[in-house]
Amino acid sequence: MIESDYLVYYIAAGVVLVGLMLFLILRKPKTKKSAFIVDDLLIGQLLQIIPFSNMKSINSEVSRVKIEVLNLEIVDFDRLKSISNGVFISGKSIKIMFKDSADEIVKAINNKR
Repeated sequence: MIESDYLVYYIAAGVVLVGLMLFLILRKPKTKKSAFIVDDLLIGQLLQIIPFSNMKSINSEVSRVKIEVLNLEIVDFDRLKSISNGVFISGKSIKIMFKDSADEIVKAINNKR
């Protein structure tokens, strides 16, 4: 038989393990809420920097907006950096980082066309 000195420790460990298992089973998963709303001012600024006539294609990649342009020379990268979280250039492709809103920005730009 288990010694009575250790019985209290076994009971306490059992209660902790049962409580931990119940917590892991019954907890609610966190829902991701998107607080960012794409406003017309941001889309207007983006379209002033890169007009439709210079856009070859546009799509979203995770938190980035990827825009293929016809002419890189007419894009004002300083203004583009000021309205975004970062800008990456590869060939004639511009990847612009926005915090959790790339899909909404692409949808808003496509709706303006």
